Amino acid sequence: MKTTRHATYNLNYHIVWIPKYRQSVLTGEVADRVESIIHEIADDKGLDIQDLAIQP
Repeated sequence: MKTTRHATYNLNYHIVWIPKYRQSVLTGEVADRVESIIHEIADDKGLDIQDLAIQP
């Protein structure tokens, strides 16, 4: 829960990214790099990641 002077809010997003033809592309180094990029963006924007799962 976050608050400002005039509001209290709780925003949650569920993002699903499905590659074309559902091929296994998010494996190994690619999965590690995607996870690090997501964490970098979240840190820059001041966001909290509650759960992150990268599936092939």
